[in-house]
Amino acid sequence: MELSVSNDVFFEHVANLLNQGRQVELRVKGDSMRPFISGGKDRVLLYKAEQYAKGDIVLARTDSGQWMLHRIVGIDLPRVILMGDGNLHNREACMESDIAGTVLQILKGNGKSVDCTGKKHRNLARIWGFFLPIRKYLLWIEKKMTSE
Repeated sequence: MELSVSNDVFFEHVANLLNQGRQVELRVKGDSMRPFISGGKDRVLLYKAEQYAKGDIVLARTDSGQWMLHRIVGIDLPRVILMGDGNLHNREACMESDIAGTVLQILKGNGKSVDCTGKKHRNLARIWGFFLPIRKYLLWIEKKMTSE
C-alpha cells in the first residue's frame, strides 16, 4: 500500500514529534546541502534543541511557507537567516519559532555518521562558509569526483 501526503502535512507531523521530545530520522532529498549532505543517499537525525546557533543545520518553515533543511548563517532574533551549503546565493528567512528541529547527526549512505554538535563538523562548516566566493567551482569538482 502506498500513501501520499503533502509536504506540509508530513513536516507538520515531524514538527509535532520533535515538540514531544522525540528524535526523527529523515532521508534527505535534493542537493542544497552538498557537500555535507547528499540528497537521496544520506539521512539526518533531528531533535528539538533548547536554542539555536549560527552553524546549526535546522528544519524550518521559511517565510515563503516552504520546509527547508538548511544551515543557520545569521541570527537577528526573532528572525533567522538560512542558506544551503550547496547554494551559491539563495538565502531564506524564518522566525525562530518556525524552526522545528536541529540535525544531531548526518547518517551517511556509506554507513558512517557525522556528529553535527561536535567541534570538527562545526569547524568544517565554518571553513566552508569562507569559500562562498569560489563555492561554485569546489562543488563542481566535488560532483565530478563523486560521480566517477
